[in-house]
Amino acid sequence: MTEIRAFNDKGISKFSALVAEKSPDISNQVLDLIANDSYSTALGFTVDLIKFETRLELAEHLWKYFAPGEPGFPHAGNRDMWSWLSAAYFPVLLGNPAKVKSIGEPARWVLEESTLRQHRHLISGPFMIYRANFPRVEDAMAGLASLVLVPGEVVERVAGKAQMFHGSAMAVATELYYDKKRKKLKKNSSTRGLASAQRLSIFLGQIDLTLDYPVMDKEHLIDLLPDEFNIFLDAKE
Repeated sequence: MTEIRAFNDKGISKFSALVAEKSPDISNQVLDLIANDSYSTALGFTVDLIKFETRLELAEHLWKYFAPGEPGFPHAGNRDMWSWLSAAYFPVLLGNPAKVKSIGEPARWVLEESTLRQHRHLISGPFMIYRANFPRVEDAMAGLASLVLVPGEVVERVAGKAQMFHGSAMAVATELYYDKKRKKLKKNSSTRGLASAQRLSIFLGQIDLTLDYPVMDKEHLIDLLPDEFNIFLDAKE
């Protein structure tokens, strides 16, 4: 079990710099950083840091510690805690030495203040989708089925827009792009062409001008979809 902490400003700055530099020795540097009391403050609870392949598995694990009534619940909105937790997860996910090419942009590890980019955080992103759709998590698989280190285009589109983050829009995205039998996103679901998650986002943005689609039920919203989306609705699972 690992004692959970929250970065201070100095810790955030240091971690951000390490991620941006992508040094071959970054895993060891991050381990030194999270263990240094001058960069963070203990929050009084522990979490078992286990490596998971999918975003769903990670979110389910974190829910045990950050759900209402659990020790981490009061800290679930603490941006500096999530950044520290992702630093603690860094060697777990990437190994030591780190797979430098898999690090990606800083927003994947340092939770930003901007709500437009928070969904890109690899650790808090899956948890936030899980929490926003609980207890109907099965309707949120469009945002949870992909790999932790490779969220993909569907996650980028459905989790990056407030109206699609939960409820009917997320349920429709799951109906379109998630294969329930294989428990994976459907083939070609991460494209950017016809019937893509990007096109779904654009369509929902258009009808948002005249319809309050977030309060619609899933079936009603599916009936409004253009015919191009039938390619996924009719796809055999």
